[in-house]
Amino acid sequence: IAGPMLRMVRATPVSGAVETISASKLLPSATATAGRKANASAPPPAPASHVAPLPPAESGTFRVVTWNILGQVYAKSQWFTHSPRPCLKQARRWAQIHELVRVMNPDVMLLQEVDNFGDVHEPAFRDLGFDALYLQRPNGKHDGCCVAYRREKFEIVDDDNAVLKVDLNEIALSKQSKDDVERFTRDNVALAVRLRVRAMPTKEAVFATTHLFWDPAMADVKLAQARSVADTVLKVHSNAPLIVFGADLNSTLDSDVVAEFHQRSFVDSYAAVRDSSTCENKFVTNVTPDFTEAIDHLYLRGHGARVEHVLELPHATHPDVSGGLPNWLWPS
Repeated sequence: IAGPMLRMVRATPVSGAVETISASKLLPSATATAGRKANASAPPPAPASHVAPLPPAESGTFRVVTWNILGQVYAKSQWFTHSPRPCLKQARRWAQIHELVRVMNPDVMLLQEVDNFGDVHEPAFRDLGFDALYLQRPNGKHDGCCVAYRREKFEIVDDDNAVLKVDLNEIALSKQSKDDVERFTRDNVALAVRLRVRAMPTKEAVFATTHLFWDPAMADVKLAQARSVADTVLKVHSNAPLIVFGADLNSTLDSDVVAEFHQRSFVDSYAAVRDSSTCENKFVTNVTPDFTEAIDHLYLRGHGARVEHVLELPHATHPDVSGGLPNWLWPS
């Protein structure tokens, strides 16, 4: 279990260069921690609730966030021994998550490890101007995937396939042995929603998210899940002009899982920023003492859409993430 940081991208149908927005702008209090670990025992000043949100996306563009918010059911001190205990408390974490949503001011959110949806997150998102769809994992799991969209900007397309729910346990149905059935039954899901721009009813896009199985020793399971979810979304939405896919793939950039998306013409929205990062100073989405890597991905597939800005994530050695996540600044 890990707590990846968020990724944000603003896409536009007009060609443009990739530019970055610093993550530190989202949490001004981060500057107060200079020279000190963000997971030190004494907390830095909490982000002020009156911090102005980022300006709305310009006309003809939309801002998308993909984020594993770390389900509260997993935010346990025995799994996050590096995190100060108060940083794992649900009231603090939930308030931070909702405050970051307000400050980021996205148009669409693609979220993973969402639990307590109906009683905590859905009401908060609604108050922030979002309608949200949720798919909980099966077999008693407490978390799931969520697609939330700004209701004043988007509406769900009137189509039987507008909302696609994928149970990746179906992969196990094709297996012959009991061991393989158990091996591929991992209770992972995917959710895709086809949205229409209210101001331009002819403009549509599919927004999809998933969270693949975590265990690196079971790479074949993750690979089968990646193929299944990508192929299912492409089959159901074969005529979609644009697909935006934000996911916690639990897979690094050089993995076969990531290659599967590239082979299906999904374009990495962070490619230009990644190419400019040095090996010694690369940005990451997962930071723990045992594992620090980029395992969360945001893809575009379609014609006429380009990445205009991205959220510049902290590098592995940045003081804001030093020591691992969650910390005083980041809830996951």
